[in-house]
Amino acid sequence: MTLREFVQQREFRQGKYEVSALLHKGQQLVPLLTFQIPAADEQDARHVPEVQVAAQLGEHDLGLVLCALVRAGVQHPGLRDEELVRLHRVVREHRHVELFTDLNALTTGLLGHLVRSLGTGVSRVVISSSSIDILHEYQAMVRRGDEEARRFLKRAEMARALRILDEIRRTVPVHVHQLSPGSTRYFQRGRAQPFEKEESPSVDERTYISEDRQMISAYWDYVSRSNPRLPIHLITSDFNLAHVCFAERVPYLFARSPYEAWKAPSTLSLEALWFDPFAMALRACLPHSVLWELCLVYGNLNVVQVDTPEESALRFSLSYDVRDHLPGQIESMESGPPHNPVSAGADRKAARGKQTGPPPSAERSKMDRKVKVKLSTLAEVLPRQPGQSIPLGAFQARDDDSLRQLRQIGEVTGLWQVKDNLVTSGPALSELLEALKTSDYVAVNRLFRRYPAYDKMLQEVESGEPFPNHKQGGALTGWAVCLGAAYKGKDSTRYGLAEMSREDFAGVVARTHAELAQEGASVALPLLMDQVCRRSRLSPIRFEGLLENVLGKGTLQGYEAQRATVQEDIPEHLVLVAPAADTPDSYWRTFTPGNGLRLGGTLMGTLVRRPGEA
Repeated sequence: MTLREFVQQREFRQGKYEVSALLHKGQQLVPLLTFQIPAADEQDARHVPEVQVAAQLGEHDLGLVLCALVRAGVQHPGLRDEELVRLHRVVREHRHVELFTDLNALTTGLLGHLVRSLGTGVSRVVISSSSIDILHEYQAMVRRGDEEARRFLKRAEMARALRILDEIRRTVPVHVHQLSPGSTRYFQRGRAQPFEKEESPSVDERTYISEDRQMISAYWDYVSRSNPRLPIHLITSDFNLAHVCFAERVPYLFARSPYEAWKAPSTLSLEALWFDPFAMALRACLPHSVLWELCLVYGNLNVVQVDTPEESALRFSLSYDVRDHLPGQIESMESGPPHNPVSAGADRKAARGKQTGPPPSAERSKMDRKVKVKLSTLAEVLPRQPGQSIPLGAFQARDDDSLRQLRQIGEVTGLWQVKDNLVTSGPALSELLEALKTSDYVAVNRLFRRYPAYDKMLQEVESGEPFPNHKQGGALTGWAVCLGAAYKGKDSTRYGLAEMSREDFAGVVARTHAELAQEGASVALPLLMDQVCRRSRLSPIRFEGLLENVLGKGTLQGYEAQRATVQEDIPEHLVLVAPAADTPDSYWRTFTPGNGLRLGGTLMGTLVRRPGEA
């Protein structure tokens, strides 16, 4: 989903939320910030949060988080009013101004703030080709497999600067000034030393040129070759570069980086709702924008509501892969259940059963492979009660790939563990059994969606993509049908996991019944179910459970189900249910929705509106 879709789909409840990042190294959650939502979001209405950065953040992560907040729209804490008003006066005098930007102004959000404040007063934004070269270097290294998480995150933030340029180009022209060949010198990024290699240690140190000197040279080269008729200001958050600009009389605007402003509390301001007096505009930053920017840098986020009971708290995750984003396209992310990472150190070894295995990245790549094991095969060794152990010999698929997936699925979902030729119940088994008893297939799928491949497929079909066939998705489509997440019709398989309240469901049933019955009072339940499931994106087993809940409970008044013989062309399929005996087949029910629905333990064929009921 894109940022626009994220804002439209995600509604936050009133309360306090904690945002944590899943670091590249160690796969451990690190709290980044908390935000408070003053009131619950409604349709077409979103609320501005109160943001507070986590106190235990280190210097590196604190800089990343503060810059992401500013890029998302929080008021820049280091931009002084006297600097901004000076630039507005230049625009008032000359009508337009050109902004020559460096990399710090891009990553710290300073350039975006100035473009929004000056509006049409910005003629164009100019950046040197040497700066673009540096961004290209970071973009190429962002997924090199470096074990240093700090360097990885810095690369991700620098790669973000390229896309910021594209976003600015939507409102203001962006010009890349091409320097002449040979005008850029080779130097080691991030160090004030010449670039040397072991095989050529005799490189003349006089060829060294600093990044500050490179930027100043690029500025004067642009002025001399382009001969612009408008004032040009160099925009930077680099303290040393600002000193060089002052020494060489280069018109500039300097603003401390958000981290530097954070170290000076007297100038600190992290306001998500603020007024720009020079542009006469009210600025607002939504929590969606904050989460979006953080996920672009960290790659994975967990968002958890912390001031409500755990069972009713809002919890979700965001994931972004820079390699999935094609050049020129809008970024998209995946949202799903919260990540459940293994903690670092001894806890991680204990959770893996003290087994040595491939690193987390390799494990993840294996989990993304096509799933071969059918859910009916997994149920052969799925314990029927907590504390039970099933011999591994009951698992029919004995090839290495199937055994590996059996172990992975059990560990990720927490439903079972494979050890010493036994499949023992996991900590989440009791939660699965309770959800099956209440026919809560949303909760059932929440457990199985901990497996990345299944969660990814459901997110794709929820957005409108068709269910994959067995060659593309393996056995995952069958999983969705058996777990009540899909409606297997005679023509296609449709998504069936949309959440719906009892009141909304009762209203849809009543309207659909009136359309099908017309002047009559009775409608065949399979036909009614088919129409409601298609319109509301429900599976037949979920329709059956919801209908049983609303009939006779006051929600769907004036209707009753009756026994009748019906036969509609709707395929039968297996559905996972709560086991009633200690046998593997007790997990399964052969569901034949074309013959009616089981309500209150009785097979019903029609839904009748009582006489006199509207």
